[in-house]
Amino acid sequence: MTDSFRTDVSGTHGSVHTGSGDQYVYYVTEQLTRDARGRTPRRLAEEELAWLRERFVYPDSFAAARRTLAAEHLVILSGPAGCGRTSAARMLLHELRGDARPFYELIAEDDDEERARDLASVDVGPDARLLLDLSETGGRFWPDIRSQLESFRERVRWHRAHLVVVLPATAATPLPEALERFRVAIEAAERPRVLRRYLTTAGIRIDDGTPPALAEFLHANRPLHEVAAVAQLIVQASERDDGQGDFADWCAAAVDAAADRSDEVAQLVHRLRDGSQRALLLVTAMLHEAHGDAVDRGTTALLTVLSHPQDQSPLLERTDLFQRLDEVGARTAADGRVRFERLGFDKAVREHFWRYLQGVRPALSVWVADEIGAPELTDADRDALVKRFADQCLSTGDRELLCELVPAWTTSPDGRQLRAAAQVLEHGLKSREHGRSFRRRIYHWSLESQNVGLTAVLVGVCAEVMAIRHPDQALVRLHHLARRQHRGTSAQEALLRLASGDRWLHRLLLRRIAAAPLDRPWRADTELFLALADPSVLITDSTLRKSLVLGWCGVFTARRLPDWQETACRWFDLACEAAGVAELLTGVLVDACDGKGDHLGRLYTAARDWAHRSVHAAPESARHAVTTTLRQRIDAVQGFSVA
Repeated sequence: MTDSFRTDVSGTHGSVHTGSGDQYVYYVTEQLTRDARGRTPRRLAEEELAWLRERFVYPDSFAAARRTLAAEHLVILSGPAGCGRTSAARMLLHELRGDARPFYELIAEDDDEERARDLASVDVGPDARLLLDLSETGGRFWPDIRSQLESFRERVRWHRAHLVVVLPATAATPLPEALERFRVAIEAAERPRVLRRYLTTAGIRIDDGTPPALAEFLHANRPLHEVAAVAQLIVQASERDDGQGDFADWCAAAVDAAADRSDEVAQLVHRLRDGSQRALLLVTAMLHEAHGDAVDRGTTALLTVLSHPQDQSPLLERTDLFQRLDEVGARTAADGRVRFERLGFDKAVREHFWRYLQGVRPALSVWVADEIGAPELTDADRDALVKRFADQCLSTGDRELLCELVPAWTTSPDGRQLRAAAQVLEHGLKSREHGRSFRRRIYHWSLESQNVGLTAVLVGVCAEVMAIRHPDQALVRLHHLARRQHRGTSAQEALLRLASGDRWLHRLLLRRIAAAPLDRPWRADTELFLALADPSVLITDSTLRKSLVLGWCGVFTARRLPDWQETACRWFDLACEAAGVAELLTGVLVDACDGKGDHLGRLYTAARDWAHRSVHAAPESARHAVTTTLRQRIDAVQGFSVA
């Protein structure tokens, strides 16, 4: 076998070939999911939680929910839609720890079939913080889950864990009497207080009195998430004016932006009879706040994709970009970036074209793929474009269109398309309505060998996105990917990082490896097991004995002595501590040989070599005791009498 060489090159958009022979491209999976500011999804999740904490207005019943959770390890939150019960649940779990680490979300689904999840199969980790949010899509699972909650709560309490359940707003069936004492009804906090908290946190001084437009909006008792959205729009209006405008004007602009503008956009599209004008309108909305050069190029590209006739007039006789933008209600700022004059108008334009010109959707997906590589766009512009396109697809349930793009984009050596594919999956996974479908799609992808690019994307989104809220499902998918990855070890490395940092996940992965058929073990499983087989876990968790026996059995069957000798020596080292420990650890190793003479012989050879090493921390008497215990166990298995 010839030696292989690899050259690492930073700052390129595609693969670089530095010599003869085959080229294998390996992608740094973590980079695919970082945003334009270099923040990882985990960092963003922490920032989102901190952001919510700064702006959260405690409802009157929050103190009761806090007491119930602390005393009973379970609280069940009910309330009407839009009352903020999901935010309250997140804050309850956040308060249990004084850090920004995310909690784990239980989900009403199963990897293999669409059925209500059996809570008895959930492996509860010590001191875990668990959220079971049924507010959006869990209503159909609630009857099955309700009957399991009482017994599941006992397991949660035994592990010193805490569980918050958010009921569907439509859950009409009363709770069983045994669970009613855990229920706390959440009522919406006062909307003016919520708005004021958001604005003051953003540094906006609120004038005395409430502007008429804002007062009318608040009087309508909007859902709290709509109040938060208007507060954010007020902040954006302030930023557009560099904080120099009038608070009442900002409020009017924000309320206007939050209103239904479908008729207004429809009338504008009707007035713009020329296809090139409509293309400019759509591209301005998709590339909102990108540089004018990018908007101009993007418009030409969209017309080409749509096979629209090109303007054949002489260049100097054509209408310039300034006038064309004015016709669609947009302008170019001093920094050269293009935006609509009215706040939030870009979102309304995107929604109109997506809903009412459905024939443009396939062409738009082709155009987006082309625009990702446009040199006029910054990384932030590309991120925004992918998000806007994904948002439109998800708004009408076009999950398949997004899922078809992911494999197509990962066949390209262009790192920008790989990054876009990862972002598409990230937005899908974060969707409360569609996240379940994307998790299932990734699961099915993970069951087959994929190309290098798609594998890199799947590893990245599992390890960096899915693992934040659903680490158990991320672990399952990474395990399948690690088994089937033929080039590189990124899936295995990501899986080990995930499992090694959490006792619950470590135990879960060991049990998955143990459940694999022994007659045809995966090579990745034996490598994973050798990395995970910490002998100390057996001392602290005797329930893992069977998993460790089966794991070692797979290793003895599929691997040569040099492959596992170092790991076995760590077991022998720990066995020197006490006679009871030696009995426990050598018992696992001997049982894993399953009575096979060749396995037992190699095991004893490994122990003998370990005992005779010249440099050793344990005294000779302790090493002799371990090898004696091991030999006696081997003799007993083989039917020899023990002297």
